[in-house]
Amino acid sequence: MRADCDLDARRIAPGDLILINGRIAEHGLAVMSVREHLEFQTDLLSDAAPLNGLVGASWTAVPT
Repeated sequence: MRADCDLDARRIAPGDLILINGRIAEHGLAVMSVREHLEFQTDLLSDAAPLNGLVGASWTAVPT
């Protein structure tokens, strides 16, 4: 973690934006359907992936 970057959730403030890529709650539904053996007429897939490499590369590429 960079010393000059504070990612604490307490820094979230009114007016901040959250970017959502994909449908809301699809990951949670995919996990729940497997845990509870639920079946749907469509396949639910989780798109969860670790982002630490992407975030680290972004921090390196963008000057402070």
